[in-house]
Amino acid sequence: MSTTYYLPRETADACDDERMKHCKNLSLLLDKYPPQAALQNSAHKNQWLRTLINKDVIDADLALHSYRRWHAMTTALGAQHFQARTDWHLAQGLSNATVLETNLTLHPLYGLPRIPGSALKGLCRNYVTGEISEHRSTTINTDDETICRIFGSPDQSGSVIFFDALPLEGKATFALDIINVHYPDYYMKGKAPVNDQRPNPLLFLTVANTIFTFALAPHTPRYRERREDVLMTSRWLQEALQEWGIGGKTSAGYGYLTSQIVT
Repeated sequence: MSTTYYLPRETADACDDERMKHCKNLSLLLDKYPPQAALQNSAHKNQWLRTLINKDVIDADLALHSYRRWHAMTTALGAQHFQARTDWHLAQGLSNATVLETNLTLHPLYGLPRIPGSALKGLCRNYVTGEISEHRSTTINTDDETICRIFGSPDQSGSVIFFDALPLEGKATFALDIINVHYPDYYMKGKAPVNDQRPNPLLFLTVANTIFTFALAPHTPRYRERREDVLMTSRWLQEALQEWGIGGKTSAGYGYLTSQIVT
């Protein structure tokens, strides 16, 4: 049984199929404008995603200028930048809530893929406290003075600011990958997970062959110690991205980035 939704005429006109063909914001297309057939049938969803990645879904000029504004802003704040290329696919935000079941973290205004600063900060802290012997810690209550100073504690803010990472010059490449649900009747109908069920391959979007620019800035630039914290943390983050990866499915090889340039 279908449901009818009544919209203001101006909204309906703005969302018609012909206009959507010219939309160059991937975030809007995935979050607000997926076709009804893609929500009801996995085969239609797969075909729609294949169509999307073969289209120009990012406004190149807008993306370039938004990146340059971001770079100028972070530079003015004394940020240390470095760039890293995806080794393979990046599935950042895969499990975030979405009508399409799988998600990809995108800038809501420009549709660019981004790696949130909060995710980078969490990755870096976990890497340092888990891998570097002089800073090992199992809980935030056992963090040493350096970790508390750089990443913050319940009593103080951290000395280093982690900005969202953006694709270099606003240029990103998308790729489709597959999640293969081997026991669909087990998940959908509660039946036993036996091998006579037909696998149900589902496509999802990832980022591939893309260089990201990362920016870390001192919380108080006038203090030399804070600038030294940024340089040290930048090295830690580059190691973490290369050795631990970020985003979903890192155990399967997703989310690893290798540093290329330091600016």
